[in-house]
Amino acid sequence: MNVKNGKITECTEAELYDYWLARGYDDIYSFPEYEERCKAAGTTVTDEDA
Repeated sequence: MNVKNGKITECTEAELYDYWLARGYDDIYSFPEYEERCKAAGTTVTDEDA
């Protein structure tokens, strides 16, 4: 996971999922919605298996 100025710039889907759970965002957003919001804000989500 790369973070610049307090914002996630690049991460894997697994790292984003762990971050989503750890911060309690699962009470607010579904994971697919959270992932789309992060992508819209400029986060690059990669897949380690690809």
